[in-house]
Amino acid sequence: MRTVKYKLLLPPEEGSESGVLMARGNLSEMLTEMPYLLTHKVIPPLHVLNEVLRSGLIEAGANGGASWEPFEIDAEEYEALVAEMLTLEDNSLREAASPAWVKSRADWDIWLMEMIYRVPVDEHRALLEKMVELERASTAAYARGDKEAALTLQSQALKASSALSEWLTGYVDRKLSH
Repeated sequence: MRTVKYKLLLPPEEGSESGVLMARGNLSEMLTEMPYLLTHKVIPPLHVLNEVLRSGLIEAGANGGASWEPFEIDAEEYEALVAEMLTLEDNSLREAASPAWVKSRADWDIWLMEMIYRVPVDEHRALLEKMVELERASTAAYARGDKEAALTLQSQALKASSALSEWLTGYVDRKLSH
């Protein structure tokens, strides 16, 4: 299996002075160390995994992240990876066939929330798209020098993010209480 050099971007209280830990391991090891990628213990399909691998970065805010030189894997390497991940010591990972509409990492995350917590897909997508659009508009306003509009849009994006988070938390809490 492919060996990968990567950096773990550690939260300040856990990291070294730089907050970066250089690492080297096989692809399975790298993926299991990435924050949020395998939170629900479901291995993403090849096209979603390649989207992540091509990005070279997973940001997890206050929880750190990981970075690496971007690359892709082919179907043969993916099959070997899945086989290895399914035999990891804790044996908690699983495969799940995602629906045809799952085309991206964002779709994958939305589908996982539907599958695990019964979050309605269309409403989830609409709330997420609203937040992302406000963030993009804020960035665009800042780029054209309109700081007042950028701050207003950023405030609206934060409110949309909070609304999405509260809405999702309701579904997660219901699942956990049963």
